[in-house]
Amino acid sequence: AWANQSANANLAVFAGLIGGSTMFRWGPAGSVVGQVKYSACMILDDINIGAPVDGIVTIKGSMSLASGSLTKGTW
Repeated sequence: AWANQSANANLAVFAGLIGGSTMFRWGPAGSVVGQVKYSACMILDDINIGAPVDGIVTIKGSMSLASGSLTKGTW
């Protein structure tokens, strides 16, 4: 039951972002100071959240670059 509640909460947040632009930041090694960080203004095109019974909640989606460019920096 917890996984389904968690999936529903995530879906509510992400569903509100579909079609609008938002700043996206991703750190392949996490958000530790000095680690690589990629940033871009993105549009969330689609989202799919899976929550099997007693399973791991998965979030898959697609994004498009909204404006500007993808930048590489550090946290």
